[in-house]
Amino acid sequence: MIVGLKFILIFLIFVSLPSFATTLKMGIFPYTDPIQIIKIHNDLRDFISKNLGVEVEIYTANSFLQYYENTKNNHYDIIITPPHFGAIHIIQGFVPVYRYDRFLSPVYVVREDSDIKEIKDFKNKKIALSNHVSISSISGLVEMSSEKIDIKSTNIVNTKTHQAAVTSVIFGESDVAITTHTPINQMSNNIDMSKIKLIEGEIKVPHVFTLASPNLDKETVVKLKTILKDFEATKEGKEFFTKTGFLGYTDITKKDLDSLIMFIIETKKFIE
Repeated sequence: MIVGLKFILIFLIFVSLPSFATTLKMGIFPYTDPIQIIKIHNDLRDFISKNLGVEVEIYTANSFLQYYENTKNNHYDIIITPPHFGAIHIIQGFVPVYRYDRFLSPVYVVREDSDIKEIKDFKNKKIALSNHVSISSISGLVEMSSEKIDIKSTNIVNTKTHQAAVTSVIFGESDVAITTHTPINQMSNNIDMSKIKLIEGEIKVPHVFTLASPNLDKETVVKLKTILKDFEATKEGKEFFTKTGFLGYTDITKKDLDSLIMFIIETKKFIE
């Protein structure tokens, strides 16, 4: 059983097959491990599949950069992606569908017994990132810079996931982890929350984008928008948004895209 599961996960992450009219690939950025990604999005996938009348397969990648490249190269038909990546992909021709109806702010995690109280206290501290190109990392580093902290001289540690970054703080391997509320909510059953305290960031950016590949026909995109709004109203949809904290779907606006310009500039330093 374990061997079979490992095979399925390897297939989902790495295998790229030609798209057929009866199959759509839903790419989800690797903000946590593949098992959790599949578990969290399984009801959403099933609802889209049932109402579009096609098989929908969940794909992810082994890094944010690989996911960005896979998306850019049209490996996926439906994309669930960080907003700064999404804004870049829209420029590249991807079609906006929705974003989650809330805003993202960086959240800084320190040990409960730490004397760190605010962002200016991060100077000369060891900072753990979930990934150097995640929106939490980019926005957190931008906010630290605005507090006159020299990022180039800061001890930055790049971990693989939000939970790994937070865990490194709990075990004293880092002083601060940069994340957001959504992954904190999703990892609350896996870590001892009594051992950490949160420092809220003030920067706000639009939440995760859902986009359609430019290769997806217009009729399917229109149906997808209706299906996602219908899913939001179902029992499964309500549970999905409650558990994830995503709240619901809303349209991606020009104001959203304009607000991401400085983050796009920072992101392009790593991806180009």
